[in-house]
Amino acid sequence: MRDSKIIKILDERFSKDTLDLLKYGNEYIFERNIELTKLDNRLFAEAFGNIREQLNSFGYSVFSICDGESLPLEMCNCTDSIYIVIEPEELGKDYELYRVGYFFNVDLVSLKRIEKENLEYNFELTFEHGKYPRKKKLAWKK
Repeated sequence: MRDSKIIKILDERFSKDTLDLLKYGNEYIFERNIELTKLDNRLFAEAFGNIREQLNSFGYSVFSICDGESLPLEMCNCTDSIYIVIEPEELGKDYELYRVGYFFNVDLVSLKRIEKENLEYNFELTFEHGKYPRKKKLAWKK
């Protein structure tokens, strides 16, 4: 998204946010200009336009996106992929992106963080798909 070309700046406003940093005994004022811009990135526009559901938990975001092959049906003829975005745990690291798919009629059920020993953890994504019968899957663990 950050690499998208800006076509036009539509609006710009100044904003201040106070970040409460009690741990360090001070406050920080985050000042910046906020821009509403039109971007030249059809790939992201199409992906965001097809987002059906989203779950978030501790730096993990999961989306179901209609981006698969069409089915020979009159209605609901799109297949879905599940995208998992993981925020970096350290500065300077990149986001990670994973895809699971294709499925028909996905419902994201839950995204849970499961604590383990020594400050370790797993994430479990549970989702349902299909119609007759509906199938429930535990899709992914970190």
